[in-house]
Amino acid sequence: MTFEDAKTLATIAGPCIAILALVVSGMAFWQARRSMRAQTFLAALKLAEDIKLSKWMDFIRRLRVTSYSAFLATATADEQLGVRSIIDYFNQIGHLVRHGYLTKNHVVHIYWASLRDIEARLLPWWLAGFRTANGQPWYYITFEWLVKEAI
Repeated sequence: MTFEDAKTLATIAGPCIAILALVVSGMAFWQARRSMRAQTFLAALKLAEDIKLSKWMDFIRRLRVTSYSAFLATATADEQLGVRSIIDYFNQIGHLVRHGYLTKNHVVHIYWASLRDIEARLLPWWLAGFRTANGQPWYYITFEWLVKEAI
């Protein structure tokens, strides 16, 4: 091999190696992102279990009140905290979606029924009542966004 042949080979090999390195690093990034999302989702599932998501969603599905004041008057302190834990949970899930830790499609597909039930039974009056009672119209804006994404 002559010096000119080596120069030609280096000229061709250099960009090929750079492209290969770019492809490999892109694949590593994609895999790391998938792993991060999987870990985030497992943590979200654990939190759902910890807050008794199923129990409180059953309670929300049985709710027959249509105003925040009626809810406060009829629900026990435990029930009020249970509903608030569901709102907090989905607000946190919405933040994870908005910041790319979870995908909107996965969350909406998995929690579609719960988000629809929240929209039908809770959203029209609970959110407005909570915001009025606490004096801030932007509270739980991410929760509201996530619920609306499901409908």
